[in-house]
Amino acid sequence: MESHSTATDLLDKTIDSLAHGPGVSVSETNTDLLQQWIGILNESENTRDLAGKLSQLQEAVTQSSPDPATINGLMTEIADAVQEFSGEIGPEGELPSQLQGLATALRTASEELQ
Repeated sequence: MESHSTATDLLDKTIDSLAHGPGVSVSETNTDLLQQWIGILNESENTRDLAGKLSQLQEAVTQSSPDPATINGLMTEIADAVQEFSGEIGPEGELPSQLQGLATALRTASEELQ
């Protein structure tokens, strides 16, 4: 898996991107972030399911007519998975709190789509 600092930087970028509102139309930056996460998460057996969900999200947001309900559902599922994963990695360091922040940002962004 990627180095801790790379993952931390990517988490910060992702949370910042979500804080600016996801919108149904996704910028090139956001699809690039999704692609980076998919690559990182596919490296480890225990995160491949999450990578699969991100692939589904990427497919949903890049359609010519993205469906907000589908995107909302996927973002909520991903937020739940991220929150669960943050509990599995233990309380050490800043990563669990960053993952909690990501889960919250995903939920907030998905609610804005409704």
